[in-house]
Amino acid sequence: MRKLFLVIVCMAALELIFHEDVVYPSDKNEVECTDESTIQKKAPKDLNLKEAIMLALRDNRNIEIAYIDRVAEKFDLKIAESKFLPDLKLIGELGYNKNNEEATESSTSAVIPMIEEKIPTGATLRFSWDHSNLHNEDDSFWSDSDDKLLFSLKQPLLKGAGIKVNEASRRIARLKERQNIQELKSDLIETITETIVAYHKLTKASEEKKIEGDAFKWANENILKFINNAKAYKKDTYNEGLIQAKADAASRCSNRVIAQMEQSKENLNLIKYLELNQKIDIQPSDEISINNNLQIDMKKPKIEDFTQIALHNRPDFLKLKMDNDIAMIDLMLAKNEQLWDLSLDATYTKNNEEENDEGEWWVGAKLIIPIYGPKDLIKKKRYLNAKTVLKKNEVSIDDLKNDIEIDLKNTILNAQSNHFLLKAAKRERKLSAEKLRLEQKKLDEQRLSDFDMWKLITFHTDFVTALKNETNAKFDYLDDLVYLDKLLGRTLDTWNIEFETERNEIEKEVEEVR
Repeated sequence: MRKLFLVIVCMAALELIFHEDVVYPSDKNEVECTDESTIQKKAPKDLNLKEAIMLALRDNRNIEIAYIDRVAEKFDLKIAESKFLPDLKLIGELGYNKNNEEATESSTSAVIPMIEEKIPTGATLRFSWDHSNLHNEDDSFWSDSDDKLLFSLKQPLLKGAGIKVNEASRRIARLKERQNIQELKSDLIETITETIVAYHKLTKASEEKKIEGDAFKWANENILKFINNAKAYKKDTYNEGLIQAKADAASRCSNRVIAQMEQSKENLNLIKYLELNQKIDIQPSDEISINNNLQIDMKKPKIEDFTQIALHNRPDFLKLKMDNDIAMIDLMLAKNEQLWDLSLDATYTKNNEEENDEGEWWVGAKLIIPIYGPKDLIKKKRYLNAKTVLKKNEVSIDDLKNDIEIDLKNTILNAQSNHFLLKAAKRERKLSAEKLRLEQKKLDEQRLSDFDMWKLITFHTDFVTALKNETNAKFDYLDDLVYLDKLLGRTLDTWNIEFETERNEIEKEVEEVR
């Protein structure tokens, strides 16, 4: 309906400009067509594709949120890595005692430094120094103040024993950190891909706007040529051709306005990804060339090679493999948890108040055998869950491998198809241009009849259609290459983007807030 309304308006304008008598129009009688004047004026901004990508990575809010999350994620790893660091404590105690029967009052004070450390074998070491004082009612020190040293060691021998078991939590934390990095990489690849596709759409809309603008200009100029050519014919022999020319100009006018509206829409879509001011009119400054993008062998693409590249680079596949590694660690821990709880305990105590006190040693073993109960069922359930998760991950890895290969084949087939359509569209455009040139020559030489005018308009329509088909095929092919790049997981490498796992300025801002 919108297009029909624009055609009617343009036809009406043309009817007012050109009357039935043969005239030689002046410049003021040339056909006008609503264009940018219908759209709010915006500040132009030249932007090439690499600049658009860098803007998206710098200002896109989703990317900013991803880097904010990285601050907390890094801290999670820091906590896990501190597992075997000593835990230092200082305990202070104050007490007051009143004995009404003996009519005495006393107060106590104690300072107890304590160190506790877990070592990779699973052992827990504790050291404390209990220094306490007892005061009588006149606040004089008693001679028997307590000063005691205590050292203890507890080493599991079955459940919870071994470096492999006790390092498991740190290994899991490191794997999750690597997964978080792969998730960030995936976000960057997705943002770059969306930005490139949005930039392609805007560039295509701009090219189609130019095509429609040139088509309207051509139609407008040929109306004037046809009127000037009318002196070679009688009035009743050229009216039909003139009406055809007017209708063609009206149609081109509406197409030009629609193309401008489409460009404005794609301009807003790209602005959304780049987080730019909506009053900016982005002018793509790149001449999009296929030679500057990822290329594939259209005759014999090697699916196996592409699959191996994807399995080596794809963030989602790498994350799934790390999920499988974590599941194997969880299964190992679940097995260990079902062992008997056997531990070796040792303590050393020394009272400094006693002279020649060499201290007291105690060494013993403790065994706890679970027979049956709710906790035993929970352990078995954890073991069952770990085996289930591991099995599901193995199936998921096989499924993802299969999906990756199918997606690669489909994308390559689409690229091959669009590459063929692009070559066909180029041939069609060249042939249409030649047909139009020969028919245009008749008009320029003032030997065009009504029927020839109809052919000229038809040939020009074919030429415009061929131009648009070539433009569509070119950008469809380019988008296929962009999606193939994404499927292979090497978008960052293709565009020479340095992968930053964190941003110092964001960490500083978070630290200030904290």
